[in-house]
Amino acid sequence: MMTWAAQRQHNTVEDVDAMAATMADGLKSEFVQLESGSFAAQWDVFRLGTMVVQFGCERLAVARRMRVPDDRWAFVIPLAVPGAARWNGVVIGRGELIVCAPRSEGYAFDPGGTRFVVVSVSPRALPRLADVAISMAGVGQSCVIRPAALDLNALRDELASIEAVGTGSRQSSVDSQHPESARRAARVSGLLLKCLCGESSRSLRTRDNRSAIVGRAEAFFRLHVGEAVSIAQLSAVAEVSERSLRNAFYRVYSVSPKRYLRLWQLHQVHRALRASAQPETTVTGAATDCGFYELGRFAGEYKALFGEAPSQTLHKTRIRHSARGAA
Repeated sequence: MMTWAAQRQHNTVEDVDAMAATMADGLKSEFVQLESGSFAAQWDVFRLGTMVVQFGCERLAVARRMRVPDDRWAFVIPLAVPGAARWNGVVIGRGELIVCAPRSEGYAFDPGGTRFVVVSVSPRALPRLADVAISMAGVGQSCVIRPAALDLNALRDELASIEAVGTGSRQSSVDSQHPESARRAARVSGLLLKCLCGESSRSLRTRDNRSAIVGRAEAFFRLHVGEAVSIAQLSAVAEVSERSLRNAFYRVYSVSPKRYLRLWQLHQVHRALRASAQPETTVTGAATDCGFYELGRFAGEYKALFGEAPSQTLHKTRIRHSARGAA
């Protein structure tokens, strides 16, 4: 007789730009590596009927933007937080839980070694949970709540039991519609509801204003990728002083706006070099397209961040595409 096992997909990610494609259930994310070194992450996806449970852990500190699709609710539960993690500028630890409404977008800072779970569900599948969540987060918004420790620990224990089912196998072939999958999903939903409705649960700030400042600044430099964008320009677009702009970026991403912009531009070059194996693609072209004109300095910063020269990234991309073509 076949025993139950959650339908699981295990991913070992060794490139920060591969993280976005690893997330499941329509969740859209962009990751920016904030520390130098070789990136490494684990991402496990469990499908329990209409519920999807995703376990993530990143070795290095990252800034992360996550958008929830129109037809899902997402709940983020921290498991291990070695430093002061943040969500929309609100400091979070193991005692908090993040509620994300459909169409909401959040700005996160994860210190290196952070482990967390993302549980996503359909509002139609769990209407009571969705009704309670909307009363706390609001339409298209997210919020951080602090549930009773007993309720949150019970939720973590249930999630840990789901994770333990898949230990030792890369992927299970058991149908996610198995009756035990539905029972597990119901238990997780009930515990989430208890965390939200507990007498001692309280909601922290829904959205720190500093995340809105960061969002306006980001939207501007995304439209001016290849240009020399100054901090004065960003502060004018964000409608705040340069000091307030710096404070906002430190609060949301734990880095200065100048440093974040530089890292973000390096990631754009990295993505361009990983995406194209065309003969006309060059490191110089990709770098200048993203606003880098001092190529020696650029190459040094790129290698320090990603652990390899930009020419090596392009060479690997061409080898990968050649292998696919041969296959």
